[in-house]
This record gives sequence, C-alpha cells and structure tokens, in this order.
Amino acid sequence: MKLHSQRDGAPDVAIQVEKLNKCYGSKQVLDNVSFSVKRSECFCLLGPNGAGKTTAMKIITGMLSGDTGIVEVKGMTITELRKRERGYITLIPQYANLDPLLTVEENLIFYGLLQKMRYKEIHSRVVKLLRVFEIAHLKKQVTHRCSGGEYQRLLVARAFLRPAEIIFMDEPTAGIDILFKNILWDYFIEEKTRGRTIYLNTHDLNEAEVLADRIGFLLHGKLIAIDTPSRLKSLVQGVHVSVKCSNIIYHTELFAEHKHTLIDDKTIVLQVATVDAAIIRLLERLSTINHILNVEITQPSLNDVFKKLGAVNASDTVA
Repeated sequence: MKLHSQRDGAPDVAIQVEKLNKCYGSKQVLDNVSFSVKRSECFCLLGPNGAGKTTAMKIITGMLSGDTGIVEVKGMTITELRKRERGYITLIPQYANLDPLLTVEENLIFYGLLQKMRYKEIHSRVVKLLRVFEIAHLKKQVTHRCSGGEYQRLLVARAFLRPAEIIFMDEPTAGIDILFKNILWDYFIEEKTRGRTIYLNTHDLNEAEVLADRIGFLLHGKLIAIDTPSRLKSLVQGVHVSVKCSNIIYHTELFAEHKHTLIDDKTIVLQVATVDAAIIRLLERLSTINHILNVEITQPSLNDVFKKLGAVNASDTVA
C-alpha cells in the first residue's frame, strides 16, 4: 500500500482516503475508494454486509494493510500516527473484545492503564462513564454475565475513556434497545460539539440520519454516492400521500392522472412530485364522496435512496 503524506493539505480534514484498493484473493473488497472526513463532523459509511465498510475502517485505523492507495489521519500516515502515540484515535469494534473474566469496572481500568493514562484520571473517567452509560450498578459484575445490550454499552464506554480526537465506530449500537440508543446518540452528538470527529459504520438508517453530517454509500466495494442526508434524499423524486377513508374507495378514476396503489379497500397511496393545489383539489373532491379519516405525507427516506442507488449500480454492472 502506498503511504503518502499531505501535511500541506486542508487543515480541516481529519481523514483522507484516496484510490484505496483491497483484494482478498480474486475478490476485490474495496475498489478505488476515495473520500475525506472533516474535523468535528460525523461521517457515516452505509452499505450491506460484505460491502467493504469494516475493511475500510480496519485499513484507516492500521489494523489491516490496503493493496494500493493513500490513507492519512490528521495529515499523517498510519505508521507516523503510531509513532506519535498521542491518543489521536479510538475504536468501538464490531466484534466483542472485552476480557470476559474481568468485572465491568476492571475492564475500563485495564484499558486506561494500557493507554498509559494516570490512575487518578482513569478513576474519574470510569465513575462518569459508568453513570452516563447506566452500568454503574454492574461495575462489580463479571463481564461474561452481562447481557448483550449491557456488554455493548461497556464496549462503547471504553472507547470514550481516553478523550481521543477521532472516534471510529463499527455498529456501535448493535443489540441496544431503542430507548438507550437515543441516550447514546445524544452523547455522540455532545462529543461532536466538543470537537470530536466521528467515523461511523452502521446498518441502522435511522442512526445514520440522526448522527451523520455526511453519508457515503458503499456497494460491492465501490463508493457510489457521498453527500449530506438531505441532498441524498433529494435524489429520490416526489412524495407519497397516503389517504385512509372510512368507506371503501370505489372512485379510483379520480386518481387516474397520478401513479397510485390501493393498499387495501379503504387506503390509497399517491406518488406525486409535490403536494400542490391540484392534489389539494383532488382530496377535496374525494372528501365529498367519502369521509377521509387520515392523510399522511411521507418524504423520501435513506432507505429509498439506498434502493435507488443500488438499482442504478446493478443496472450499470449488468450493462
């Protein structure tokens, strides 16, 4: 892998990846991938299983070597970054790597010692993190007795023990219930406002939309799109207008000029470019012959974007 330094580059860039390639045998896992991550932003890489997300993160964090390409963190190559040993980065891995025989508290203390933190600082941070992640009552419990969600909370807490500048997260909320996910998301956002840079791999489209300033879509090792969530969603044209009536909808001819789908005999969904005066008049006409119970307008989602981009990519591949 070519390692190249660009210290004279943009000072607001935390991570720079250019033309990154990685093969496992005959399978190309990463195909000429290029992107940058700005300081103090949350960058999210989305993609299905096997898309290359974890491989990319492992290369950027120095756990794996790429075949060709340029990778820099804070203007330094991975080799240079290791030599500095100044706690620039930390990682929440996808797979469990806590010591199962240590207690919850001991796992955090042990990690702090490995990071050459002072014991007084370790103790202060451990007390805070046990409280923030709501596992203080488990501090004397042996880790292998933790539930999946409790274990994941500890894994996330450990990553924040040392205040690193860049935090890499690989599926950080997997196995965590939705209520505590919201607590974690708030904590991640708070850390970002303190100047942390967050690099996130996730399958959770809701998580990506809540946290990410920019999102990259990775498919079959290729980065097929990268932009803000709102701009990505603008790639999918139109909105869905779901209309539920109290009686059976017989007059479907009212909707002949619009693409529509009958969900059941009392619910119809219109696919329109926008909710304009013509759509309002159409709903008014329907209301004169059938009582409308509910109208729901749905904007395009990241899932819609991913399906659209995936379909485009598949057709390009076939061609």
